[in-house]
Amino acid sequence: MSQPLYTLLATLILGLATSPYALAQDAGQAGQQAPDITPEEEGAGDLPEVDIDVDDGELERFVEAYEAIAAIRRDTAERVQQADDSDEATRLHKEGHDKKLSAIEEAGLVLEDYNEILGAKRADPETRDRFMSMLAEYRSDAH
Repeated sequence: MSQPLYTLLATLILGLATSPYALAQDAGQAGQQAPDITPEEEGAGDLPEVDIDVDDGELERFVEAYEAIAAIRRDTAERVQQADDSDEATRLHKEGHDKKLSAIEEAGLVLEDYNEILGAKRADPETRDRFMSMLAEYRSDAH
């Protein structure tokens, strides 16, 4: 397969495999998911609205997982783009997915809680504002 065609195919696979909607459907089949969005992609693949109260501790753990997932996503995308064939790209996608699940757990959350907080952040302006504030603080502390 030519390099430009392979790059296009890998990009399409990556986009489909990492969209929040595709991951949400996958979760129903596999019992797990790791949504993978960044603040700049808020409108892509809306999740169902949820009505939960998110305390500051939960939101802080969510921010930690959210940032880790964003970094994993960037790394996976780069590695997939450099993959030699589609089998390697598929393996790298699975590896990235597993790393995202681990990042959620390492932040002290379970997948269901992560998804609920993600939904609350998207549906509730107050939760979103708190999230953005905590995210900015997290990023300033990291640098």
